Amino acid sequence: MSSHSPLTGARPRVALLETFGLDLIRLLEASGFQIATPEGNADAAILRSGTHLDRARLEHLVQRGLRIVVRAGTGLDNIDTVACAALGVAVHSLPGMSARSVAEVALSFGLALLHHLELGHHGMRAGRFEKATLMGHDLESCDVGIVGFGATGRAVARLLRLVGVGSIRGWSRSACPGQIVDGVVMASLPAVLGQQLVFLHLPLAAETHHLVGHATASALAPGVLLVNMSRREVVDHAVLSQLLDAGVVGAYASDVLDPIADLDLIRRGNVIATPHLGAQTRSTQHKIALAVRDTLQRHFKVAPTSTFDHLQ
Repeated sequence: MSSHSPLTGARPRVALLETFGLDLIRLLEASGFQIATPEGNADAAILRSGTHLDRARLEHLVQRGLRIVVRAGTGLDNIDTVACAALGVAVHSLPGMSARSVAEVALSFGLALLHHLELGHHGMRAGRFEKATLMGHDLESCDVGIVGFGATGRAVARLLRLVGVGSIRGWSRSACPGQIVDGVVMASLPAVLGQQLVFLHLPLAAETHHLVGHATASALAPGVLLVNMSRREVVDHAVLSQLLDAGVVGAYASDVLDPIADLDLIRRGNVIATPHLGAQTRSTQHKIALAVRDTLQRHFKVAPTSTFDHLQ
């Protein structure tokens, strides 16, 4: 099979629109591809969630040879897929690649909130020893809700069961209340939001934008602990700030906040924020790199190779 670009007769050119490790670059170069600059001529573009491809940029890239976009992760909300279809650009995402790693971070957040680690940390930094006032909860007696039950939501449920938890209720747009999915009973959205610890694992879409906001605030249990590993826009931050002030939300943890736009929220003592670390492990990034390579090889009919298939 040929490893030539359909446009130039050379090896397919791949533009990395965000920062990727040497693992992916070496893998692609050893597998029949050449790396192009983000604004150079390229047959393929690889991106994460931090780059937005609107129609204007897509048209610009198509003029430079773009034929395929690969989202190295889950979700396509940052890509104008309608424009891609009109322009003849194939679009691929890689759902589930980082499910286990993201689930581990989500569980870490949940345990931190249950045991007030964020408040204890801020108190110690300020020279206060507040042990007596920071009475927490054990996970094994905690009722948990998981909003969004795709690969990551199911991975969180599996970890929770391994560690031990009071109960788990799940909500999915594609499941009916009472249905059992991977051993978890699905419930209504208000019932799941009404649990003591709630994990959010949703794609961003019109129906999930500000899912936690004015319309659903009354369903939240007093002092609920929220963990958001999906998209920042799933939560209405103006409403969240009010709920934190009122104590309706006891604490909030998120891996998807903006360090500039959300700085006031991040600075709160009962908020934990991390810079999108969910998938940031060597093994997960290597799995994603292999999946990107395999997707491009299939698209461009480049002969498969096992080069660097094992983590270096």
